[in-house]
Amino acid sequence: MNIIKTLQILLLVIFINFSVQAKPLKVSETQIKNSVLNNYPLILAGYDKIEANKGKLQSSNGAFDIKLKQEYLDYSRGFYDGKIAKTTFEKQNNFLGSSVYGGYRKSSGEFEDYENKRKTAKNGEFFAGVNLPLLQGRAIDQNRLGVMLARYDFKESKIVLDKIRIKIQQDALKAYWNWISTANIYKTYDSLYKLSQLRDKQLRQREKNGDIAEIIVVENKQNLLTRKNQSIRALMDFKNSSIYLSLFYRDNLGQPIILDDENLPNIDFSTSTQEYKHNLESDIENALGNRAEVALIRLNRKRQTANLNYSENLLQPELDLNFEASKDTGSSPDSISQSRNTVGVKFTIPLQFSKAKGQIKQARSELSAISYEEKNIKDSIKVELRQIHTSIINSTKMLKNLKEEVLLAHRLEQAERQKFKLGSSNFFLVNYREQISANSKIKKITAWQKLQDFKTDYKAARFNF
Repeated sequence: MNIIKTLQILLLVIFINFSVQAKPLKVSETQIKNSVLNNYPLILAGYDKIEANKGKLQSSNGAFDIKLKQEYLDYSRGFYDGKIAKTTFEKQNNFLGSSVYGGYRKSSGEFEDYENKRKTAKNGEFFAGVNLPLLQGRAIDQNRLGVMLARYDFKESKIVLDKIRIKIQQDALKAYWNWISTANIYKTYDSLYKLSQLRDKQLRQREKNGDIAEIIVVENKQNLLTRKNQSIRALMDFKNSSIYLSLFYRDNLGQPIILDDENLPNIDFSTSTQEYKHNLESDIENALGNRAEVALIRLNRKRQTANLNYSENLLQPELDLNFEASKDTGSSPDSISQSRNTVGVKFTIPLQFSKAKGQIKQARSELSAISYEEKNIKDSIKVELRQIHTSIINSTKMLKNLKEEVLLAHRLEQAERQKFKLGSSNFFLVNYREQISANSKIKKITAWQKLQDFKTDYKAARFNF
């Protein structure tokens, strides 16, 4: 028993030691994207909507399922005592609007002379037939239109999910860049504040020794409080950015994870000064072919075209051809043939077309509107990519300038401190140089974030992460 307890304690100590020594997880851009794609609620809901439309498509195909019909007729009163039972299998086909049927019927007893067609041989009659529309319903009918529209709804749900995935990745990465930016801005302000704290201790000691006047300590205290407020505001921004990022960074159960500064990746804010290489014209062509907005407008054109074709088909008269073959089995009266074939034609012409004409007008107007909408969407995509492209180029130049500005500000800060030590400068100039140096670092961090945002927006605009 003591050995078991000793092992348990030893394992606990090893675990605690490992936990303390283990390096904190550095969250990368790839981890953010993977978390979004695997765990973000709206994306998971998109998969369910695809399945729902898949079920809708399957349901619409049910119009072509085989149907079983049972009929029974019994003359329960009167001179005639005829009875007939009939079983029929029917199937509507997708091919040319045709339908096939077949079955078995059997009669017994007596029927009126004009109902002799109901009579069958002793063992009943087998029959099969086909119906084929020659005009209305041949190219398209209500059932086939329903399948087409359900298929378009299914495709639309997949396109919408792709659009959601791109948008959520875009928002997640921008939240990620903001989190990194605010964290490093906080570190910059916090370092400045701690520098004032250290200087405050030094100045108080010098005041006690009579080396400086009290007003210098008071001035530094005022500067210290200003920097403290800057640090507090920056910390608040960092904490809020962490909370917002947790919307996108989740565990496998979908629960938000709030990251801290120990999760920050090591970022060199000068690495983005290299030119962002991409082919603008090629990216525009790809966007025009792949963007969800374009795919949706094209899908809507197909949907309205199907409605137009169906409505135009309603203007045609109904001309249906029927062919049926039947065969009786068993003994039968001479009036009943053992087998027979029949051909029938049914012709119906509507005298008014208000519904069809109204639907045609609606569909044509929708198609015309879709053409204008597509042109507007494509023009907007071109403008969007060109604007972001311009922003990336100029942001890269600005970041390059700010990189040099930070170096110069740091040199001036160091030089001013050296002059202060030698007594040829004053406290006000030292603080001023420190603040300028910190501000230049923050401007560089902010410019870096904007550049990352523009690059993220560009990837989303070309519809490819």
